[in-house]
Amino acid sequence: MLEVIYFYLRLIMRSSNSLKPEAIAGWCLLNKPSFRFPSSASSDRLIGFRSWIRVSRKLLTVIKNSTEKHEDGIHGFAVFDNFRSVKDIRLNHIRSNAAEVPTCLFFREELSNASEKKRFSEALLLFFLMPILSIWCFFSSRRINIALLYDELAEATQLLRLLKIANIKTLYFFSPFEKDANALYLLLKNEEVNITKIPSPNLLSIHHKQVLTDTLVLSSPYQQDELEFLQGSIHTKNIQHWLPEQFFSYRNVYGNCTVPDFKTIGYYSHASWLRQQEDHALLGAGDLESEIELLQVLFLFLKKHSDFNLTIFLHPREKKHVDFSQVEKYYQKHFNGLNFVFSDYEKSSALLFNTVDIGIGAISTILFERLFVGFKTIFYPSRMKVFPVDGSVICKICALDGESLEKIILNASSLETGSYFNQTGLLKYTSQQWIKSEKQ
Repeated sequence: MLEVIYFYLRLIMRSSNSLKPEAIAGWCLLNKPSFRFPSSASSDRLIGFRSWIRVSRKLLTVIKNSTEKHEDGIHGFAVFDNFRSVKDIRLNHIRSNAAEVPTCLFFREELSNASEKKRFSEALLLFFLMPILSIWCFFSSRRINIALLYDELAEATQLLRLLKIANIKTLYFFSPFEKDANALYLLLKNEEVNITKIPSPNLLSIHHKQVLTDTLVLSSPYQQDELEFLQGSIHTKNIQHWLPEQFFSYRNVYGNCTVPDFKTIGYYSHASWLRQQEDHALLGAGDLESEIELLQVLFLFLKKHSDFNLTIFLHPREKKHVDFSQVEKYYQKHFNGLNFVFSDYEKSSALLFNTVDIGIGAISTILFERLFVGFKTIFYPSRMKVFPVDGSVICKICALDGESLEKIILNASSLETGSYFNQTGLLKYTSQQWIKSEKQ
């Protein structure tokens, strides 16, 4: 661990607004938002001390080996991701894009306490670091980022060890939005490990504005639009086009599906209200405010145009709410007096794109997936500064107030789907064009 501590400290010392790789990695360690702590943790002055205790306990506990072997995998290739629960999704994503299936899988959630023996030496090193980091956390406004260094140092040390044992030369790096993702890249680069980072199909500008990697996988055509504006903070040698990670699960549903009824609207929730209620870390990107405003202007539109029907597509967080009556009350409050229905709870929203003619939301992965399959889609990023980028064709379906939303909805509802995509130029964001561009 000592070499990892020195390496990370050097990155932190070089942290700045510079676009040099070491400066980017150091800046992210200290400043990039993280979802690993609740939002309220930012006011906990003792969070550094609590984190030291938690991580130290993990290092002195042996649960299981964090390396999972895949019998059909190719030697030298591995997957790194946050949680074991998404293992099958990641493997299917790799297979569906004809990439090399890995022989090993490593999970961040298990790296601190998964070893053949207790890690006394690493716990001792963190003990010596504890006074410095804990006092820093006490006085700093960046205490969440600093407190997470305990976790990140322990995880990086174990990952480095496991990669060497398995002789891994290529790593598929999922969940690269974590604040230490760029530091890990530089650390593993020194060990001659080739890194392929695979973001979700959502915006690069929110979670992946700074990326250091050997290969960057884009799984949304809009990400190609963003890339031009992020060239200084994204360092990569190669770009690959992949299909979105869940595309394999619904790609065959829409071959001969029924045509949606006209004047049907689907609202796609990002569950911002519930994330805030559950103390989920917020990024301050304007997505929460945009979604709240969208509910207001959509209500006014439906009240004025009563011939439109509304279906609400709940976010998985809302579907799993322990008290679903609270979810119902939330939407009854926002659409008071209007008729609306919830989509089938038992089915993924990605399997129900053809049940409404127009899909509307503030910003979320599901909207990009809907557009990718070729269904009418409208974004409402009224309070967002990073979306859409200037000059992008997608601007044509981005409403910034109630008046523009009404205009876009009425125009979309007056056209057949094929005519809609031709008129707006949105074909470039569909699977047909994306696959074609990859083959050229």
